Amino acid sequence: MKERRKLETKVQEKTKELQRWTKALVDPAEFLRDESKYGSWDDAGLPLTFADGSEISKKARKQAIKEMDKHVKDHNEVETRGGESYVQSVEKELHGIQEQLQQVTASSSDED
Repeated sequence: MKERRKLETKVQEKTKELQRWTKALVDPAEFLRDESKYGSWDDAGLPLTFADGSEISKKARKQAIKEMDKHVKDHNEVETRGGESYVQSVEKELHGIQEQLQQVTASSSDED
């Protein structure tokens, strides 16, 4: 049971890590363009207007800059680690842990 809980925790951690690095692969200039709530962007990819055409507030722009800064940091880090191939290695690790979990779960149910 302890081993199963450990593996479940590892699966959760690797899943979060995989989501983070997959998101970080997106080019920073395209990062906020996926959001349907914005209508126009500056050259750096920061939103200028909402989808309805109204100008974004200073507070919303500040929040977008904060999100972009975090994304740029993550993007640079994932690129330093190897980009797409690094993300694939994390995905492979996750699948390995999931297989271990299935084996442990199957063997513990056999014992019942």
